[in-house]
Amino acid sequence: FLMPTIGASVHIIQKFLFECKSIGSDGLLKKFQKPFFFTWLGSLSLFMTYIANFKTLTRGQFCNSSFLRKPFLQIALATFLNLSAGILSNVTSLYLNYSVSLMLRSSTLVFGAIINVYYLHRPLPKYQLYSVLLTIFAIIFVGLAALFSNTKTTHREASSFVIGIIIVIRILSKSLQAISMIIEEKVMSSYSMTPVEMTGLSGVWNIFFSSVVLILVSLFSYENLNDTFVMLLNSKTVFWLSFLSVVVFGVWTVLSLNITRKASAVARMVFDQLTIVFVWIVQLGIHWCVSGNPSLEQKYGRTG
Repeated sequence: FLMPTIGASVHIIQKFLFECKSIGSDGLLKKFQKPFFFTWLGSLSLFMTYIANFKTLTRGQFCNSSFLRKPFLQIALATFLNLSAGILSNVTSLYLNYSVSLMLRSSTLVFGAIINVYYLHRPLPKYQLYSVLLTIFAIIFVGLAALFSNTKTTHREASSFVIGIIIVIRILSKSLQAISMIIEEKVMSSYSMTPVEMTGLSGVWNIFFSSVVLILVSLFSYENLNDTFVMLLNSKTVFWLSFLSVVVFGVWTVLSLNITRKASAVARMVFDQLTIVFVWIVQLGIHWCVSGNPSLEQKYGRTG
Protein backbone atom coordinates (compact mmCIF):
# COMPACT_ATOMS: atom_id res chain seq x y z
CA PHE A 1 0.00 0.00 0.00
CA LEU A 2 2.80 2.43 0.87
CA MET A 3 4.74 1.99 -2.37
CA PRO A 4 1.99 3.20 -4.77
CA THR A 5 0.76 5.96 -2.44
CA ILE A 6 4.24 7.40 -1.86
CA GLY A 7 5.04 6.83 -5.55
CA ALA A 8 1.97 8.90 -6.40
CA SER A 9 3.36 11.66 -4.18
CA VAL A 10 6.50 11.81 -6.33
CA HIS A 11 4.44 12.41 -9.46
CA ILE A 12 2.10 14.92 -7.81
CA ILE A 13 5.09 16.92 -6.53
CA GLN A 14 6.55 16.93 -10.06
CA LYS A 15 3.21 18.07 -11.48
CA PHE A 16 3.01 21.03 -9.08
CA LEU A 17 6.71 21.87 -9.42
CA PHE A 18 6.46 22.20 -13.20
CA GLU A 19 3.64 24.76 -12.74
CA CYS A 20 5.35 26.83 -10.02
CA LYS A 21 6.69 30.21 -11.12
CA SER A 22 9.90 31.94 -10.08
CA ILE A 23 12.22 34.67 -11.33
CA GLY A 24 15.15 33.25 -13.31
CA SER A 25 18.63 34.54 -14.06
CA ASP A 26 17.20 36.57 -16.96
CA GLY A 27 14.95 38.49 -14.54
CA LEU A 28 11.75 37.03 -16.02
CA LEU A 29 8.96 35.28 -14.10
CA LYS A 30 8.51 31.80 -15.60
CA LYS A 31 7.49 28.25 -14.79
CA PHE A 32 9.99 25.87 -13.20
CA GLN A 33 9.95 23.32 -16.02
CA LYS A 34 13.26 21.62 -15.38
CA PRO A 35 12.96 17.86 -16.16
CA PHE A 36 16.73 17.21 -16.07
CA PHE A 37 17.10 18.91 -12.70
CA PHE A 38 14.13 16.93 -11.34
CA THR A 39 15.88 13.74 -12.46
CA TRP A 40 19.03 14.89 -10.66
CA LEU A 41 17.01 15.43 -7.45
CA GLY A 42 15.99 11.75 -7.60
CA SER A 43 19.65 10.77 -7.97
CA LEU A 44 20.56 12.98 -5.00
CA SER A 45 17.93 11.17 -2.95
CA LEU A 46 19.45 7.77 -3.75
CA PHE A 47 22.95 9.05 -2.99
CA MET A 48 21.80 10.34 0.43
CA THR A 49 20.46 6.84 1.10
CA TYR A 50 23.96 5.49 0.38
CA ILE A 51 25.53 7.99 2.81
CA ALA A 52 23.03 7.04 5.52
CA ASN A 53 23.68 3.31 4.94
CA PHE A 54 27.46 3.79 4.81
CA LYS A 55 27.46 5.32 8.30
CA THR A 56 25.76 2.23 9.74
CA LEU A 57 28.42 -0.18 8.44
CA THR A 58 30.72 -1.56 11.11
CA ARG A 59 34.46 -1.87 10.53
CA GLY A 60 34.06 -5.62 10.06
CA GLN A 61 31.32 -5.20 7.44
CA PHE A 62 33.32 -2.61 5.53
CA CYS A 63 36.41 -4.82 5.39
CA ASN A 64 34.43 -7.93 4.52
CA SER A 65 35.53 -9.22 1.11
CA SER A 66 31.99 -10.28 0.14
CA PHE A 67 30.85 -6.67 0.53
CA LEU A 68 33.71 -5.44 -1.65
CA ARG A 69 32.78 -7.94 -4.37
CA LYS A 70 29.34 -6.44 -4.93
CA PRO A 71 28.48 -6.29 -8.65
CA PHE A 72 29.16 -2.58 -9.16
CA LEU A 73 29.21 -2.81 -12.97
CA GLN A 74 25.87 -4.63 -13.11
CA ILE A 75 24.39 -2.00 -10.82
CA ALA A 76 25.96 0.71 -13.00
CA LEU A 77 24.24 -0.75 -16.07
CA ALA A 78 20.89 -0.99 -14.27
CA THR A 79 21.31 2.57 -13.02
CA PHE A 80 22.20 3.94 -16.46
CA LEU A 81 19.17 2.29 -18.07
CA ASN A 82 16.84 3.43 -15.28
CA LEU A 83 18.22 6.97 -15.38
CA SER A 84 17.82 7.13 -19.17
CA ALA A 85 14.21 6.02 -18.82
CA GLY A 86 13.67 8.59 -16.05
CA ILE A 87 15.06 11.46 -18.14
CA LEU A 88 12.90 10.52 -21.13
CA SER A 89 9.86 10.19 -18.86
CA ASN A 90 10.38 13.61 -17.24
CA VAL A 91 10.90 15.32 -20.61
CA THR A 92 7.86 13.67 -22.25
CA SER A 93 5.74 14.55 -19.18
CA LEU A 94 5.88 18.18 -20.32
CA TYR A 95 3.95 17.34 -23.50
CA LEU A 96 1.45 14.74 -22.23
CA ASN A 97 -1.57 14.94 -19.99
CA TYR A 98 -0.39 13.45 -16.72
CA SER A 99 -3.09 10.77 -16.72
CA VAL A 100 -1.85 9.71 -20.15
CA SER A 101 1.78 10.00 -19.07
CA LEU A 102 1.25 7.67 -16.10
CA MET A 103 -0.75 5.14 -18.11
CA LEU A 104 1.99 4.95 -20.75
CA ARG A 105 4.48 4.47 -17.90
CA SER A 106 2.69 1.18 -17.27
CA SER A 107 4.26 -0.26 -20.41
CA THR A 108 7.15 -1.16 -18.06
CA LEU A 109 4.95 -4.07 -16.95
CA VAL A 110 4.49 -5.28 -20.54
CA PHE A 111 8.22 -5.21 -21.32
CA GLY A 112 9.02 -6.79 -17.94
CA ALA A 113 6.62 -9.64 -18.65
CA ILE A 114 8.11 -10.23 -22.12
CA ILE A 115 11.65 -10.37 -20.66
CA ASN A 116 10.53 -12.77 -17.91
CA VAL A 117 8.75 -15.17 -20.25
CA TYR A 118 11.04 -15.19 -23.32
CA TYR A 119 14.46 -14.44 -21.80
CA LEU A 120 14.34 -15.69 -18.20
CA HIS A 121 11.84 -18.47 -19.10
CA ARG A 122 9.58 -17.76 -16.12
CA PRO A 123 5.87 -18.37 -16.78
CA LEU A 124 3.61 -15.66 -15.37
CA PRO A 125 0.89 -16.39 -12.79
CA LYS A 126 -2.62 -15.79 -14.12
CA TYR A 127 -3.15 -12.55 -12.16
CA GLN A 128 0.04 -11.09 -13.67
CA LEU A 129 -0.98 -12.19 -17.17
CA TYR A 130 -4.39 -10.53 -16.75
CA SER A 131 -2.64 -7.37 -15.52
CA VAL A 132 -0.47 -7.32 -18.64
CA LEU A 133 -3.45 -7.75 -20.99
CA LEU A 134 -5.45 -5.02 -19.22
CA THR A 135 -2.43 -2.73 -19.34
CA ILE A 136 -2.00 -3.22 -23.11
CA PHE A 137 -5.67 -2.35 -23.64
CA ALA A 138 -5.36 0.72 -21.39
CA ILE A 139 -2.20 1.95 -23.18
CA ILE A 140 -3.93 1.73 -26.59
CA PHE A 141 -7.09 3.44 -25.32
CA VAL A 142 -5.34 6.26 -23.48
CA GLY A 143 -2.78 6.75 -26.28
CA LEU A 144 -5.59 7.28 -28.82
CA ALA A 145 -7.31 9.65 -26.41
CA ALA A 146 -4.11 11.71 -26.19
CA LEU A 147 -3.80 11.92 -29.97
CA PHE A 148 -7.36 13.19 -30.47
CA SER A 149 -7.49 15.57 -27.50
CA ASN A 150 -6.06 19.08 -27.20
CA THR A 151 -3.14 20.07 -24.96
CA LYS A 152 -4.87 22.41 -22.49
CA THR A 153 -3.95 20.10 -19.58
CA THR A 154 -0.29 19.65 -20.58
CA HIS A 155 2.61 21.82 -19.50
CA ARG A 156 3.58 22.62 -23.10
CA GLU A 157 1.47 22.67 -26.25
CA ALA A 158 2.28 20.44 -29.23
CA SER A 159 0.69 19.16 -32.45
CA SER A 160 -0.88 15.69 -32.75
CA PHE A 161 2.11 14.52 -34.79
CA VAL A 162 4.55 15.56 -32.05
CA ILE A 163 2.30 13.99 -29.41
CA GLY A 164 2.41 10.72 -31.38
CA ILE A 165 6.22 10.77 -31.41
CA ILE A 166 6.28 11.59 -27.69
CA ILE A 167 3.96 8.63 -26.97
CA VAL A 168 6.27 6.23 -28.86
CA ILE A 169 9.35 7.59 -27.04
CA ARG A 170 7.56 7.30 -23.70
CA ILE A 171 6.60 3.67 -24.32
CA LEU A 172 10.03 2.62 -25.64
CA SER A 173 11.76 4.30 -22.67
CA LYS A 174 9.93 1.93 -20.36
CA SER A 175 11.71 -1.03 -21.94
CA LEU A 176 14.94 0.35 -20.47
CA GLN A 177 13.33 0.59 -17.04
CA ALA A 178 12.01 -2.97 -17.29
CA ILE A 179 15.50 -4.31 -18.08
CA SER A 180 16.87 -2.27 -15.17
CA MET A 181 14.36 -3.80 -12.73
CA ILE A 182 15.15 -7.34 -13.91
CA ILE A 183 18.89 -6.70 -13.37
CA GLU A 184 18.18 -5.31 -9.87
CA GLU A 185 16.14 -8.41 -9.01
CA LYS A 186 18.89 -10.73 -10.24
CA VAL A 187 21.61 -8.83 -8.37
CA MET A 188 19.72 -8.76 -5.06
CA SER A 189 18.90 -12.48 -5.24
CA SER A 190 22.42 -13.51 -6.34
CA TYR A 191 24.40 -11.39 -3.86
CA SER A 192 21.99 -11.25 -0.88
CA MET A 193 21.85 -7.46 -0.99
CA THR A 194 19.37 -5.54 1.13
CA PRO A 195 17.03 -3.03 -0.58
CA VAL A 196 18.68 -0.13 1.28
CA GLU A 197 22.16 -1.28 0.18
CA MET A 198 20.94 -1.69 -3.41
CA THR A 199 19.39 1.79 -3.31
CA GLY A 200 22.58 3.31 -1.95
CA LEU A 201 24.92 1.72 -4.48
CA SER A 202 22.55 2.73 -7.27
CA GLY A 203 22.68 6.24 -5.82
CA VAL A 204 26.47 6.45 -6.30
CA TRP A 205 26.14 5.72 -10.02
CA ASN A 206 22.96 7.82 -10.29
CA ILE A 207 24.53 10.98 -8.90
CA PHE A 208 27.52 10.53 -11.23
CA PHE A 209 25.52 9.92 -14.42
CA SER A 210 22.85 12.56 -13.71
CA SER A 211 25.44 15.22 -12.81
CA VAL A 212 27.24 14.63 -16.13
CA VAL A 213 23.91 14.90 -18.00
CA LEU A 214 22.92 18.05 -16.07
CA ILE A 215 26.24 19.74 -16.94
CA LEU A 216 25.98 18.72 -20.63
CA VAL A 217 22.41 20.03 -21.08
CA SER A 218 23.49 23.25 -19.37
CA LEU A 219 26.49 23.65 -21.68
CA PHE A 220 24.24 23.15 -24.72
CA SER A 221 21.77 25.70 -23.28
CA TYR A 222 18.87 23.24 -23.16
CA GLU A 223 18.40 23.65 -19.41
CA ASN A 224 20.52 26.44 -17.88
CA LEU A 225 21.94 25.28 -14.54
CA ASN A 226 22.57 28.81 -13.25
CA ASP A 227 18.97 29.74 -14.10
CA THR A 228 17.73 26.68 -12.17
CA PHE A 229 19.57 27.63 -8.97
CA VAL A 230 18.46 31.27 -9.23
CA MET A 231 14.83 30.13 -9.53
CA LEU A 232 15.31 27.83 -6.52
CA LEU A 233 16.57 30.72 -4.39
CA ASN A 234 13.86 33.10 -5.58
CA SER A 235 10.91 30.89 -4.66
CA LYS A 236 10.30 29.17 -1.32
CA THR A 237 7.63 26.97 -2.93
CA VAL A 238 10.04 25.71 -5.60
CA PHE A 239 12.76 25.13 -3.00
CA TRP A 240 10.60 23.18 -0.55
CA LEU A 241 8.88 21.10 -3.24
CA SER A 242 12.35 20.18 -4.56
CA PHE A 243 13.49 19.25 -1.05
CA LEU A 244 10.32 17.20 -0.47
CA SER A 245 10.84 15.32 -3.73
CA VAL A 246 14.31 14.21 -2.53
CA VAL A 247 12.87 12.77 0.69
CA VAL A 248 9.84 11.11 -0.89
CA PHE A 249 11.77 9.60 -3.82
CA GLY A 250 14.27 7.90 -1.51
CA VAL A 251 11.52 6.31 0.61
CA TRP A 252 9.62 5.19 -2.48
CA THR A 253 12.70 3.54 -4.03
CA VAL A 254 13.49 1.55 -0.86
CA LEU A 255 9.86 0.38 -0.65
CA SER A 256 9.91 -0.62 -4.34
CA LEU A 257 13.11 -2.64 -3.94
CA ASN A 258 11.62 -4.35 -0.88
CA ILE A 259 8.80 -5.66 -3.07
CA THR A 260 11.31 -6.72 -5.75
CA ARG A 261 13.28 -8.68 -3.15
CA LYS A 262 10.31 -10.29 -1.38
CA ALA A 263 8.32 -11.03 -4.55
CA SER A 264 9.71 -10.20 -8.01
CA ALA A 265 10.33 -7.37 -10.45
CA VAL A 266 7.09 -8.16 -12.32
CA ALA A 267 5.12 -8.16 -9.05
CA ARG A 268 6.59 -4.72 -8.33
CA MET A 269 5.46 -3.52 -11.76
CA VAL A 270 1.94 -4.86 -11.14
CA PHE A 271 1.64 -3.11 -7.76
CA ASP A 272 3.12 0.04 -9.28
CA GLN A 273 -0.01 0.35 -11.46
CA LEU A 274 -1.89 1.44 -8.34
CA THR A 275 0.15 4.66 -8.43
CA ILE A 276 -2.02 5.73 -11.36
CA VAL A 277 -5.21 5.31 -9.33
CA PHE A 278 -3.96 7.52 -6.47
CA VAL A 279 -2.71 10.22 -8.86
CA TRP A 280 -6.03 10.24 -10.73
CA ILE A 281 -7.94 10.62 -7.43
CA VAL A 282 -5.83 13.68 -6.51
CA GLN A 283 -6.10 15.18 -10.00
CA LEU A 284 -9.88 14.74 -10.14
CA GLY A 285 -10.18 16.25 -6.66
CA ILE A 286 -8.21 19.32 -7.76
CA HIS A 287 -10.27 19.60 -10.96
CA TRP A 288 -13.58 19.51 -9.09
CA CYS A 289 -12.33 22.16 -6.67
CA VAL A 290 -11.11 24.64 -9.30
CA SER A 291 -13.70 24.03 -12.03
CA GLY A 292 -15.83 27.12 -12.65
CA ASN A 293 -13.42 29.51 -10.93
CA PRO A 294 -11.38 31.30 -13.65
CA SER A 295 -8.57 32.44 -11.31
CA LEU A 296 -8.14 28.97 -9.77
CA GLU A 297 -8.38 27.30 -13.17
CA GLN A 298 -5.60 29.54 -14.44
CA LYS A 299 -3.38 28.63 -11.48
CA TYR A 300 -4.15 24.93 -10.97
CA GLY A 301 -5.98 23.82 -14.14
CA ARG A 302 -3.00 22.00 -15.66
CA THR A 303 -2.35 20.22 -12.37
CA GLY A 304 -5.90 18.96 -11.93
